[in-house]
Amino acid sequence: MARVDFVDAAFNGPESTQARESYAPPPPRDPPKAPYTTYHGPPSEFDRTLRKASAVALAILLYSAAIPFHPVSWFLNVNGAFFVDSLCAGIVLLCACYFQWRIAGLGHALAITLPVGSSGPQIRNGRIDRDAPASSTVFIWQSAHYWPYAICEAVLLGLAEFGPSEYLRRSVVIGVIAGLWLVGWHATPRSYKQWAWGHIKSLWFWMILNELLSVGRPSVGRRARRY
Repeated sequence: MARVDFVDAAFNGPESTQARESYAPPPPRDPPKAPYTTYHGPPSEFDRTLRKASAVALAILLYSAAIPFHPVSWFLNVNGAFFVDSLCAGIVLLCACYFQWRIAGLGHALAITLPVGSSGPQIRNGRIDRDAPASSTVFIWQSAHYWPYAICEAVLLGLAEFGPSEYLRRSVVIGVIAGLWLVGWHATPRSYKQWAWGHIKSLWFWMILNELLSVGRPSVGRRARRY
């Protein structure tokens, strides 16, 4: 190394050796930053109270715009569709109103997922277990987005309630109820859903029993058969 410096100084002068010794390589570049999402903090107590009050108003507006609510009969123009509507339509609408209240009380981000398939059985410790079905995240619901969604929902329900088109009313009502079910189902604890499912099964039992008994019951104004 000393010989190389001597030769360099002899041919290029001492300035070349000093410049080479003072040269430093450029600093390494920073690695590219990974994309990230900023999540907002929980809403204040006053904001949460306003959200619940708006949820009550939106639930009333939804109920007013949805009635008469016969979703199965809207798509299937058969007699049996009215029986399915009598069993499910009221429960679907009532649960959507409850989900409206549940979404308003959320104070954290919520992952909305949809099942994409079932997993096969696995053998663990000599037992055959089945894993939970695989799911795919559709989007992340953030509590800070409540007010924009609530305003859009109020505008759409206002068009459905006071608009001149029946097809517009049906489309808006089905879309709003589907959105409330999608988010509200994930926002509701499992214990609440199990409690509600037990009561719904009991209600369906009595409704079906009443329908079966009314089949053989003579209707009003029907002429009695003579023997």
